[in-house]
Amino acid sequence: ALAPEDLDFVRQQTLAQFERDERDTRAVVDRLWRELVYPKTHPFHAPPIGDASVVREATVDEVREYHEGAIRPDGAVLVVAGSVTADRVEAAAARAFGDWRAPAIAPGRDVQDVALSATARRTEVVPDKTQSDVLIGWPGLPRTDPRFVAARVTNMVYAADTFASRAGNVIRDQLGLAYYVFSGMGLSRGQSPWVVRMGVNPQNVRRAVEVALDELRKITLGQIADDDLARAKDKLVGELDVALESPAGVASMVLEAELFDLGEDHFERYPKALRAVTKEEVVETARTVIPPERHALAIAGPPLPEPLT
Repeated sequence: ALAPEDLDFVRQQTLAQFERDERDTRAVVDRLWRELVYPKTHPFHAPPIGDASVVREATVDEVREYHEGAIRPDGAVLVVAGSVTADRVEAAAARAFGDWRAPAIAPGRDVQDVALSATARRTEVVPDKTQSDVLIGWPGLPRTDPRFVAARVTNMVYAADTFASRAGNVIRDQLGLAYYVFSGMGLSRGQSPWVVRMGVNPQNVRRAVEVALDELRKITLGQIADDDLARAKDKLVGELDVALESPAGVASMVLEAELFDLGEDHFERYPKALRAVTKEEVVETARTVIPPERHALAIAGPPLPEPLT
């Protein structure tokens, strides 16, 4: 059903978004960081919006071919949560998808592992901007990695927000060096980005980066107060409790369990697993997955008062 004019419409929309993104410091810094960390052949090299050269040149036949190989019934997951019965869902799914057949065996896909051997830094000037966007990060852990739950606690201890995380609290609330600070981890079977994002006055960029890395260095040295670790766990479990109060939150957690083979008892085990993470596991995760001495730093915004080395 895909018509050439439909593809052209989406193509023009996407190319227009590329143009807007080149004037958006958040989009620019994300592109810079991905180019620093992932090789061109890696699926995380391009931003989620895609690669501009592919968007310009893609044909209807190429899109159809990709759809046939990637959007398939084998391995697809349907999750429904809310005021509905299993029989109704099964009947509706049969009507919608009952005759959907996989055309062939799904092709395999090998994705290379990524590691930072040293610190990499890159800066790009975006005209007519007053704020710098800063991104410090590492290739993260697949959701299937047994260390992932400890990594989530580590992320919260470090910089996930300004309430339960040390870097966010110190950089923004105590020192006033940034307009916002937060960190996040991707959720996939690959090494999704694990990054700290900051919006900073250009005059404060150097100091904000130094403090962010220094706070991480303290974690790798085991300088974690018991209260800080407990607060991070409370925040993660509390977020989970809130999410599970809505059908969307329930569906999201069921989908995560299905996609990553976490088991039907994931609801029961996950909060307990968060509570069970030890200080030693947090320290080891920080040392091995997000080492401060090997990071990728990208900065986008107005010219800096002095270049970062």
